[in-house]
Amino acid sequence: MFEPHVILNDLEFSEKQIHNYEKEPIETGKIIFYGSSTFTRWSADYGMRPLSEDIRKKDGSAAAINHAFGTSTVEELLYYYPRLIRPWKPSVLLLTTGLNDFGRGYSLEETKALIERLFSYARQDMPDIALLMTDIRPILKRKYETDRFYYDHVDRFNEMVDRFEQEYDNFRVIRHRTCPLFYEAPEYTGQYSKIRGDIFVDDKVHYNQAGYDLYRDFFTKELAEFL
Repeated sequence: MFEPHVILNDLEFSEKQIHNYEKEPIETGKIIFYGSSTFTRWSADYGMRPLSEDIRKKDGSAAAINHAFGTSTVEELLYYYPRLIRPWKPSVLLLTTGLNDFGRGYSLEETKALIERLFSYARQDMPDIALLMTDIRPILKRKYETDRFYYDHVDRFNEMVDRFEQEYDNFRVIRHRTCPLFYEAPEYTGQYSKIRGDIFVDDKVHYNQAGYDLYRDFFTKELAEFL
């Protein structure tokens, strides 16, 4: 067992966003996008067309709910699960995480244990739920001392997520690695050092509207069986 990394200030920072989500009417049986700022910023609050408008069913009706919150690690996602996931009883839970955990000192083993606990809660509450998870989304900015340190973590995390596909039923990985849309040219697909620059805002971490247009197409294709 490991010591929790979450501190009270982190939870207090998230509370405003959590309260906003709790004001929404509860709609069960939908796809919930859950994770960090990658999904959080897919919102009119950041000047983007909202995720809920981009991910639609084939008949045009709403299919998805965005319950992501910025800076989140898996431990915080687990902490807020009773408030942001359980009441909505989603048919699909789509998780993105990985870099915040790494940046805030979680080992890969700790991150894995927390993801597995989150999945366990979801499976117990909603036995038929489909669990989906992305690999790490490539970014332009390197936050760490050396690119090699960053790339080693990306490789190890993505390998761990790939193994989940062998270990869990009704689980699938959504892979940025195999989608050429994210890279400078199709021949660079999977090379995180060859990411397109035109889909990011100035911080080189988060997407601009062109990036979320790409995400609309990417996830609509990946989620086709549920739409």
